[in-house]
Amino acid sequence: NDSVEIHISIIKNGEFSQWIKNKVWVGHTIGVQGPMGSCVYKQQKQKPLLLCAIGTGIAPIYGIIQDAVVSGHQQDIHVLYYATRYKDFYLLEQLKLLNKQHSNIKLHFITKMNTGLDSCKANIDEYINSKFEELNDYVAYVCGINSFVQKTKKALLLKGLSMVDFNSEIFLDFENEKCETKI
Repeated sequence: NDSVEIHISIIKNGEFSQWIKNKVWVGHTIGVQGPMGSCVYKQQKQKPLLLCAIGTGIAPIYGIIQDAVVSGHQQDIHVLYYATRYKDFYLLEQLKLLNKQHSNIKLHFITKMNTGLDSCKANIDEYINSKFEELNDYVAYVCGINSFVQKTKKALLLKGLSMVDFNSEIFLDFENEKCETKI
């Protein structure tokens, strides 16, 4: 479709997010550029998809899901959405609606600290190891902070995913810029 949907996490001292919050209003025109990463649906309809996200990484993943659905993707689409706490997930209603409308969409909500009704507590690599046998037939898209992308990438490759089928978008982790987050 012709619309662009932007997801912005408001960071306390974030220059861009504070500008958006305080200076931009509905109807305001701003310039945008992108997408620049490799997280763009490539219409590989014969392969199952494994879409992994943390935080605002769900935004490009949500776009990939929508593109796959519109393109008629018939293979399974596994969405692994990771958060520290269940309350940190967003786009839940939209994801659940897509899941209800399309039987090939499989939602996996994974939390670090506590669980909700439809989530489980695990680290991303542990979850991948326990839920998936081999990934050599999959195409993977991973979006989020560098530590999440790298840990997920390693787990996927150890399960047989080909590097050719690995796509990622790394976001800067402004909230934890000086400390490493265990994922």
